[in-house]
Amino acid sequence: MMTDLASTTPQSLGRDPMVGLRLARVDGFEPAIALGQDELPAYLRRFTMLFADDATMRRGGIGRVTRAVNAQGEAVALKQLILPTRDEFDDDAAHESLVAKFKAAFREEYECHRALSGLKGFPRLYGWGEVDGVPAIVMEWVEGETLAACARDSPWTMPDAYRRLWRRAWGATCSTCSAA
Repeated sequence: MMTDLASTTPQSLGRDPMVGLRLARVDGFEPAIALGQDELPAYLRRFTMLFADDATMRRGGIGRVTRAVNAQGEAVALKQLILPTRDEFDDDAAHESLVAKFKAAFREEYECHRALSGLKGFPRLYGWGEVDGVPAIVMEWVEGETLAACARDSPWTMPDAYRRLWRRAWGATCSTCSAA
């Protein structure tokens, strides 16, 4: 489903949708789905040049998620890895090792999401690349509240919120798999 930025953003952001956006060029983009040679150029144009709205940035695991829009006006989520900072006591080798572990974990997150992307209840995944040398995932933008906001506004504790979310996601996955 495409979300038209012009029709949704002014109400949700309370301002002109194109003011203050950062150009995010997704280099080395790898589509999450198999495409024919004739489909690839249009797909790359669709997801390699994005305009990110840093005012919408939220933390998500080891990454930060930002609402972005492509040249066609489609809203997407741009999730970028938060690289670990170099501690003054770290040597270069220790820091590089830590960065490599973060990158591997982020890639594993992408591969897991890729395996689940077609299932009901999981955001559509568009691809993987780098923005300014930092690993990035491009996926469907889903409007709604963050898990932290839901937990804050409800009588549940954070573990309860995660448990309920997991049950809902697992139930959707199981029902989809059993229907196949």
